[in-house]
Amino acid sequence: MSYLTTNGYIGMGKQTAFGTAWGPEVGLFIKYLSESLLQEQDDIKAVEGGQGRNIIEAYKSTHKAGGEVSFYARPDVAGFFLAMAMGADSYAAGPPMQHTLTPALPHYFTIERCIDPATAMFVERIQDCAISEITIEGESSQPWKVTATLMGTKGALLTMPGTPTYEDNDPIMFFDTPVYTHDGVPTTEISKFSIKLSNNLDEWYGTTMTRAAIIAKLLTVEVAFTLKFENATHYKAVYYGGGTAVVDTLDDGNLTVKAGYGAGATERSMQIECKNIKHIGAAVHLAGEAAPIFQECVGYARKVTTDNIIDAVIKGTYSRDYDTNSGE
Repeated sequence: MSYLTTNGYIGMGKQTAFGTAWGPEVGLFIKYLSESLLQEQDDIKAVEGGQGRNIIEAYKSTHKAGGEVSFYARPDVAGFFLAMAMGADSYAAGPPMQHTLTPALPHYFTIERCIDPATAMFVERIQDCAISEITIEGESSQPWKVTATLMGTKGALLTMPGTPTYEDNDPIMFFDTPVYTHDGVPTTEISKFSIKLSNNLDEWYGTTMTRAAIIAKLLTVEVAFTLKFENATHYKAVYYGGGTAVVDTLDDGNLTVKAGYGAGATERSMQIECKNIKHIGAAVHLAGEAAPIFQECVGYARKVTTDNIIDAVIKGTYSRDYDTNSGE
């Protein structure tokens, strides 16, 4: 009897430049939950006069790579993906190693994907990857999770697999010394959150059949969280400006999520802060049975004066600026 097994790996390395693939860095292999990395190709079906109703030829028009990777938020690997998406890393050596991430242009990196190292025959590198969208989410009693959607230019096959070196840190749990701050006030009433950063990437082909450029457009940050309904303060602020009549402005607020474990040199943590949120919804639904009442809150962050639209602080073991790689 045989059984199914997944012996492959996924590793990442920041590139020195567009068009230059780079192998995975030590410690930047993912213990992933799921992945949907694909090589996609488009074709043109040709029907030309004189051949009746038959398709007489097919032409390959474009070849593109990309997909989605989902994994539990261990600080080093989660920090890499956030840094590639956000663009700027201010690194301070530790221990713990601290990375302060702020918005800039996203970086290009290479994903190495080995489907089965036992055969030593199928290792694929997808180069010029850029993160179109990254979501960090947490839920009571669960590990934080990261889902990254990315675009790349093209793949290339290698003949031998690498040696995976996975991050040793445990995933960050929702209840690991948590600090969830809503509108400037720490609260224990948040049971779920989601922060989604989108670079809204576009593609350009020019004279190539693979992407000749990946272009970062509008940066958007969307937030959502579930808040236990303890009183009507937030509901009234969102819909009634804190009073009793509808107003023509959106309520301002902020959301900070932080969790981690350890202390001093052994601290492993992630903090993400959206300082200037416009709250656009806080719906409340009544249940027919006796049950807690929740508000499903949504909003988006914006740039205000010198504040960043989003900041992140990662404390872990990755001992180099995410802006660099071993060749820079």
